[in-house]
Amino acid sequence: MLMRIIKVAVAVGIFLVSGASMAQGNDRRYSIVDLGTLGGTFSAGASINDSRYVVGSSRTTGNAAVHPFMFSMDSGMRDLGTLGGGYGGASAINSSGAVAGSSTTRI
Repeated sequence: MLMRIIKVAVAVGIFLVSGASMAQGNDRRYSIVDLGTLGGTFSAGASINDSRYVVGSSRTTGNAAVHPFMFSMDSGMRDLGTLGGGYGGASAINSSGAVAGSSTTRI
């Protein structure tokens, strides 16, 4: 079975994630948020934008695959899927909510 890694850019909806809040002056306060997983034993955030949307990679149920995700405080972790293979990851998100990453697929 031949696998090929394909770079993808996925346009996604707008989500809001809890992160930093500004106090008076230059004092910043931060909070740590448990993002959870897509059912597996591991997840990692890779990027956060100014609107506080988080993207990254997570193992799925039974650690069967690794999929890209988007996280928001309102919706939690959302599986962005792959291009048919067992691995995908989101590596960046811009201010418009467009996500860049990679995925494997079968040829």
